Amino acid sequence: MKYIFRFILIFFFVLPEVSFAEWEDEKTLSWDKVEVNAHLSSNGTLSVEEIQSIRFNGDWRGPYRHYDFKRGQSIDLISVEKLGKDKIWRILDEGDTETKDRYSFSNKKELKIRSREDNDPPFQDEVLTYRIKLEYRNILTKHEEKGAYEINHDFLARDRKDSIRKFQLNLNWDKEWEHPKGRKDFHFESSKPLVPSEFYVYSSEFFFLPEKNGTWTGPGPSYFLENWYNTDEMVFWKRAAIVIVSHVFCFLLFYLLSFTFLRWKSKKLNLSPKDVLSYLRKNSAESIAIQFDLKKVSSVFLGRLVAEGKIQIHQAGGLVEFVLLVSKDSLTKSEKEILDKLFVDSDRTTDVEIKKYYKKKHGYFSLHSEVYSRYSKEANSFESKFFSRWLLFSLILFPLVNFIFYGYPIFLHILVPYAFILFAYMILSFVFSIFDWVPLSNLKLNNQKDYFLKRSLRLPELITGVLLLLITYNLFEIENSFALFLSAFLFMFFFYYIPVASEIDDQWLVFVKKKLKDAIKDYIQNGDLSELSGKDSMDFVALGLYNEILKRHKEKNDASHLLVLSGIGSIEIENEGRKQKRSSRIKTSSVDSGSSASEKSFSGGGGTSAGGGASVSWDTLDGLSEFSAGSRPTSSGSSSSRSGSSSSSSSGGGSMGGW
Repeated sequence: MKYIFRFILIFFFVLPEVSFAEWEDEKTLSWDKVEVNAHLSSNGTLSVEEIQSIRFNGDWRGPYRHYDFKRGQSIDLISVEKLGKDKIWRILDEGDTETKDRYSFSNKKELKIRSREDNDPPFQDEVLTYRIKLEYRNILTKHEEKGAYEINHDFLARDRKDSIRKFQLNLNWDKEWEHPKGRKDFHFESSKPLVPSEFYVYSSEFFFLPEKNGTWTGPGPSYFLENWYNTDEMVFWKRAAIVIVSHVFCFLLFYLLSFTFLRWKSKKLNLSPKDVLSYLRKNSAESIAIQFDLKKVSSVFLGRLVAEGKIQIHQAGGLVEFVLLVSKDSLTKSEKEILDKLFVDSDRTTDVEIKKYYKKKHGYFSLHSEVYSRYSKEANSFESKFFSRWLLFSLILFPLVNFIFYGYPIFLHILVPYAFILFAYMILSFVFSIFDWVPLSNLKLNNQKDYFLKRSLRLPELITGVLLLLITYNLFEIENSFALFLSAFLFMFFFYYIPVASEIDDQWLVFVKKKLKDAIKDYIQNGDLSELSGKDSMDFVALGLYNEILKRHKEKNDASHLLVLSGIGSIEIENEGRKQKRSSRIKTSSVDSGSSASEKSFSGGGGTSAGGGASVSWDTLDGLSEFSAGSRPTSSGSSSSRSGSSSSSSSGGGSMGGW
């Protein structure tokens, strides 16, 4: 066993070092000479020509050059040329670096030149010479107190792993610039090789003569504006402050627009009888009860089935008897699923038999939960109609404001890539918002605790943020990528978590519900009820407006086809503690139902879909609203969760090597 262990140690630690050492000896890169010719124009642009003679050994694909510059500065690549064996310069084409003698300049920072195909033999002490022409903009710094412009530029790449045998710099400037010592140009040539840690920064002040002499009439030279958002000393918490400010502004703006929208809609929203009929046709009595926060949705469910002649309910001798009058195949899917759990053995049963059955089976049945869970999705469609305003804000308003407050100043010189990222964010946000909107809304209806937890986590939006982080990693510095990721995540957190957003949503729904209920009440009082049938009667029970039907029939005697309730003192579904108080509000007698006022019965004999004379007291239905059998399942357990850079005062520099 010990020999095996030794073999593993040798294999993983000794052999790799030997092979890597040999590989490093075979693959080397150095610069025979780097010559830089630079010119400072009167408009402040620094034109640079780099001539690099690079000695390759090994299977290098070619050289690369990374340029560093501050935010607010920019660089334009003019051309890349290669010196041929005939001593003639040839311009290379930009494009796919999978092809030899092509180059890529990604993000206006990293230049890659392809010098060798993968199937070509490795370089053997081969020297390739390239000429790179480019222009730096906004590299000067202006000192207002002196009236001078300062250049502080690194003409080499300090981040490199190989030496430069000879370095030469030739710098000159236009006649509009005056050097403090009267120089017309500058020349430097190294006397010894430059090791990887050595670089060359030229720093000097210049006076712009037209400005100094008072003859300046044009725009003058461009210079780097040292301000709060593009300094190298700007740390992450400052960027985070920008993000927070943008989010607060977004949220306050949305809050203001939402309430302005509500006030405007309160005057503009007028529902016609056609709207009322459309709503009643598209929504079942159960979903209406859920939408209007009535607790007795199961009572409405049983009452509707009795009115439609599908079941009978009798109460006698302390028992409540249920009788199924139709084949289960004729029931809707939701009705069948619920009645399968109610009629467990036959088409006739009692409340006592149901309880014995679930006790024996160690199961649990809750009529309210069964009805609520199956009709909540239908009820949720009422709320989902107003999802578009949330989507509109998420996809348009936030990216726009966030771009103005955060993206524009930081990514001033690369607006196109940042616009692409915003577009990607909008697409991803749209996809994931659609993905999780319905499940979260259902949780809101069924389980407030789970809804709170899942809505605060917002896993799909977190995935969006991670994807944004991956997208931006190669485009910008890592701290900017992290700031952008934090921006997207904080927005999702603020927007979906802060109670104010939920308050706006709730107020809007309450407003719409009130308008709708008022419109339906007005329709009952003044509309043409002949278009309705007995099937619609339970809609008014669910809305708590059945007494309005009784009033309408008493006044105009034209609503008999909607009267399926007999002798009810009050049919509005109330909590147990309020029932006695409200029962004295309206006293009515039996109307076209053949029952006495004292019966307080719900009958199928007064409508077009009668249940064969079946009747049940409303008090019985009210009591059955909380009917359950067996022991409620319990669960236990809980879970919880807790939740070297360097900078330079000069422009230019960067890194270079092979790839």
